[in-house]
Amino acid sequence: KPVGDDLLEGKPTPLVALAFARAGTADRDLLGHLGDPQLSAADITALQAVFVRTGALEQIEADIARLVTVAREALIAAPIDDTARAWLDELAAYVAWRDR
Repeated sequence: KPVGDDLLEGKPTPLVALAFARAGTADRDLLGHLGDPQLSAADITALQAVFVRTGALEQIEADIARLVTVAREALIAAPIDDTARAWLDELAAYVAWRDR
């Protein structure tokens, strides 16, 4: 899906919530434009910079990596066959990092 779609739609994602919680006044003003269908490419870039500047992007990526590790550890102990385990392991990586 195109970069910025969630910003144009104003989706209330964990990334947005964390950035807002950590943002100063100027960044909160920028975040206030989420959901504006008239956002330009420059506006989207500015919003993405807020996610980086607040550390929200780094935190969410760390949380995702931790949760994938937890899921993979659970798969090791799960009473399933190796084929199912392999598929689920691949699925965990895909849903976590489908943009890479």
